[in-house]
Formats: sequence, structure tokens, C-alpha cells
Amino acid sequence: MSRATDVTRGVASQPTLTPLSALTAADLNSSTDSGLHAKTVPVALGEVDGFVSHSWSDDGAAKHAQLQAWVAEGLPRSDGAKYPLIWLDKACI
Repeated sequence: MSRATDVTRGVASQPTLTPLSALTAADLNSSTDSGLHAKTVPVALGEVDGFVSHSWSDDGAAKHAQLQAWVAEGLPRSDGAKYPLIWLDKACI
């Protein structure tokens, strides 16, 4: 069985997302473990508000500022929560 199959099976059985409110600029500065996975929450399929793809060579503070600007736009959530739930590779794999 391939690693890709293992990963997708895990995602389908227990997907997790990161509340954008838990994300800090420091989390986006490097690929080293910042404890972000511990801040993820289990969700049902279909609850993701955004899929964040990024490059570690981009400025972490700038990425964080752009995500916060997205929140400030008033992204509506069906459950009434203020902060969206995102899938971010560093936290969710």
C-alpha cells in the first residue's frame, strides 16, 4: 500500500482542521514543529472553509496577515463561528 493511500484513508476516516484563530505567524515561519497539530479539531467531511497551500520560502508574517485579512472580510460560517476552519498541511498531516 502506498503512503498516499495511507494518508487519504486517514483523512477520510478522521479529518482534522485548524481553527484560523489558533494559527500564529510563528507557525508559518518554518516547517519545524510548533505544536500546531495539537490545535487541530476533528470535523465531519465538508466542514473545511479553506485549503491553504503555501511555500516555506514565503514570509510567515505576511501569510498570517493575509489569512487574518480573509477573516476580517467576514467569511460566513454556517455554524456562526467567527473564525474559519482551514486545512493546512503542517497541522493536518
